[in-house]
Amino acid sequence: MVVIATIILTGMVMIIFFIFWKMRKQRERTISPVPDTPQIQISPPPLEDIPSRPLTSGVPTTLNYTPPPQTLQEICADIESLTRPIVAELKSYTSPPLPVHNTMVAVFMLLGEDRKLLSNWSNILILMKGSRENSLMSRISNFTVADNKVLKEVRKLIKDMTFEDVHSAGKNGSHLFRWVLKVCNDIE
Repeated sequence: MVVIATIILTGMVMIIFFIFWKMRKQRERTISPVPDTPQIQISPPPLEDIPSRPLTSGVPTTLNYTPPPQTLQEICADIESLTRPIVAELKSYTSPPLPVHNTMVAVFMLLGEDRKLLSNWSNILILMKGSRENSLMSRISNFTVADNKVLKEVRKLIKDMTFEDVHSAGKNGSHLFRWVLKVCNDIE
């Protein structure tokens, strides 16, 4: 019994030694420099060659990001490519920032849901869990037109909101806000 244990222990020591030896050889191979490799020296230009100008010239005092104008189909394609991140971000909120909540209320109002139902965030989460033809993306893709009364309500809801407000509150929610803006502005 002692002989067998000694043989097993010796074998294990030899395997461990072999593994370390291979690792050392591998490391030496990756560290060794390639022969005849030219060394490149990069130095900054002399300070006299750099034109001096005030640091504030041309720098905006505020960063106002306005998304490029797009068609409704392009916006839908953007949303479709980001559906999972959008829904994941929105589902992660227990109580979302007001711009995000209002954006989702506006989206679902345009899709035909009752505003009273949408005042509670948990109801919006339930609506986002729809599958196939009831999924958020499917409903947005199949959207055709909203009632004028609904459009007025949505415009009233989002009138004080900007793209920057929604984008800073929830990056992925801003894609849906852009869709709401496009729908409200295209259908007048």
